[in-house]
Amino acid sequence: LLHKEHDTKGADQARIVHSQRKSGVAAKYLSINAPYHCSLLTHAFEGAYKYAMSKGWILEASGMKRAVRAGDDGHDIRSEGNISLYLLRSMLVLPVNWPVAVGCSGITHVVDFGPGGVSGFGVLTQRILDGKGVAVICAGAVGRQKSPLATKTDLYQSVATKLKPAANWGQQFRPELVRCAGDGSIHISTRMSRLLGKPPVMVAGMTPCTVSEVFVSAVMRAGYHIELSGGGHFSESMLRDKVDKILRLSGWGHNITINSIYVNPFLWNIQYPAIQAMRREGIPMEGLCIGAGVPSFEVCNDIIANIRAVGFRHIGLKPSSVATIRLVIKIAQANPDFPILLQWTGGRAGGHHSFEDFHHPILDTYGAIRAQKNIVLVAGSGFGGVDDTLPYLTGDWSRRYDCAPMPFDGVLFGSRVMVAKEGAASDAVKDAIVAAPGIDDSEWEKTYSGPAGGIVTVLSELGEPIHKIATR
Repeated sequence: LLHKEHDTKGADQARIVHSQRKSGVAAKYLSINAPYHCSLLTHAFEGAYKYAMSKGWILEASGMKRAVRAGDDGHDIRSEGNISLYLLRSMLVLPVNWPVAVGCSGITHVVDFGPGGVSGFGVLTQRILDGKGVAVICAGAVGRQKSPLATKTDLYQSVATKLKPAANWGQQFRPELVRCAGDGSIHISTRMSRLLGKPPVMVAGMTPCTVSEVFVSAVMRAGYHIELSGGGHFSESMLRDKVDKILRLSGWGHNITINSIYVNPFLWNIQYPAIQAMRREGIPMEGLCIGAGVPSFEVCNDIIANIRAVGFRHIGLKPSSVATIRLVIKIAQANPDFPILLQWTGGRAGGHHSFEDFHHPILDTYGAIRAQKNIVLVAGSGFGGVDDTLPYLTGDWSRRYDCAPMPFDGVLFGSRVMVAKEGAASDAVKDAIVAAPGIDDSEWEKTYSGPAGGIVTVLSELGEPIHKIATR
């Protein structure tokens, strides 16, 4: 039944909306003699307790010097009136809720004395506590391992600073306030702001919105990072002319980041060599963002090598699934000294979008992303105000999933800024955008089957889903 209802059988579900996917299931038979932690053993529990009492195996709470947390709900079993009764019931009948059992506060280390080594309960515990600043030591494993787990070597370490550290994402990646030595002004510091020298808020490349030199230069003058959209530039001369206009309007000291689409070979074959030539000439081309999907590992490595050679400072990649997030991580590992802006928007964002939920792919991959110091993690998904944006910068958004705080380094705005005064869209279009009532986050998938909140999903000229205002 489990396989019938949940097994994907290896099928690719990337183009199935998140809520309609099969979760996948893996069944493994255990080498045990009885179904422990199951109500089927209620009769055995009763007999076992009678036998224990006949032997005088009685445990008293007064003899316990340390708290022992219950496996089913994490309470201190010293509060039990009959500890012997509870222990037998726990082993035979009560289920185990391991996340609750190990989720106590105020601890720095967990020691796993089980026989499984780095394949036992230590691994499960480390996954649950990942990012919370708690190190897991597997006492049954010897020597250094490639896993994040510490071993018996660490257990007998006499110098605390030599212990394998545990990541604390909330402390390591949350935004901080810094004071500028020059004028005393206070700024927000994140990995994104330190890379770009600008606030951790950016405007993503959009065609036709960020094709306009008036709009792009206005954002740059305001002090924010923006991507010049490659769409609408059908020759090298058009692109050069646009860059020249932007630099003249924005003033001295600004740099250009271009958003170009690799899967559009006509535009890519014009823009990719052009931006390298412009950089060689001293034109301040600073970054390249590849839109509409992540190219292959080999292609990305080649692109990074070429743009780094001429002086580009960073590349932006926009994965659309867990698989492509892991591809970006692999690319970052291969290019550890070149910054990569991983722009994650999921399926609910404006414009081109994937079939993915916004949160779960990040929950699955956050630890691997943060293991790469050259990845700048940027969120974009219908943001526009402090209430919906700040939790993603502080990392508090992940607490509702019982996970450690998972801060993003910055946020990107798209649809929200289309209605700005400097935007080239007509007032009627801006009015239509503002008039769209929107929907709750949990209902965004309704746009696949028809208008929802004034928005509908259709297929673009690239064959990908795209949000549109649902007009006649």
